[in-house]
Amino acid sequence: MVFIPAVSALVFVSAYIAMSLLLDEHDRRLAATKLGQVEDTVPGDSPIVRFLRPAWKTFAPSFAGLKVPRARSAYRELALSAGLEGSLTFEEFLAFCSVFFCGCLAVFVLSRSVVLLLAGGIYPALWIYERVKVRKGAIARELPAVVDMLALSVEAGLSLFGAIERICAKKKGSFLIDEMRRMLKFIELGASRRDGLGLLADRCRSRDVSSLITLILQAELLGAGVGQVLKQQAGYLRGERFRRAERMGASAAQKLLFPLVFCTMPATFIVIFGPVLIRFMSGDLKWIG
Repeated sequence: MVFIPAVSALVFVSAYIAMSLLLDEHDRRLAATKLGQVEDTVPGDSPIVRFLRPAWKTFAPSFAGLKVPRARSAYRELALSAGLEGSLTFEEFLAFCSVFFCGCLAVFVLSRSVVLLLAGGIYPALWIYERVKVRKGAIARELPAVVDMLALSVEAGLSLFGAIERICAKKKGSFLIDEMRRMLKFIELGASRRDGLGLLADRCRSRDVSSLITLILQAELLGAGVGQVLKQQAGYLRGERFRRAERMGASAAQKLLFPLVFCTMPATFIVIFGPVLIRFMSGDLKWIG
């Protein structure tokens, strides 16, 4: 009997803290809107990350003194591949993991659901790895069109970086375009063009982008035409994207085999032969034979 009041008190305190954090975050966003400031949201974050943002923003400073250089280095590489560098720090990610796990643990105490407890431990890692996969896929899909536009602009008389500036000004924001804009800002701050291209290849973490940057640098070093190199690379990238789509289509047919055999076919057999079997077992099908 003592357990029920304790759980009720825990739920009330948790709800009070959550409402206080949400109201503080609402007031902060309202003030930022009135001042004309841009909200520093994580691009492409999940609804859970957005909902728990006031909580993990509050508890993130408590992880600042944590000295784990290997974990920080591993997270930096992962955040760079996911496009989260500068948007979600190591301390904020640890705070999000802790807040989400504590929330799942509280729900587990109430519902005794082991699934929620497991989700509290593995969801943050699954979310960030899914972001890496989505980002790499988006860059691979967009790259052929961008290289095509670069080739047309260079053959029309623009320089390579002039063509990049024009594309960044005309196209909407995306993972690849955002990295190209970051590269241009890096060059404007005084870096060389070679270092800027190296930064683009390092941040995109894409084999196609790295190959393209290598070909561009070799063409400039040997004095060859960059426009012709871009044109040939665009054709190769389009063919590679088509082959990748074919592989995904073939793997999708294999993935559909399991639910078809173990879910769809048994349900179909039950719907078709179930009434016949029931009537046969009850003796209503005496005309058979």
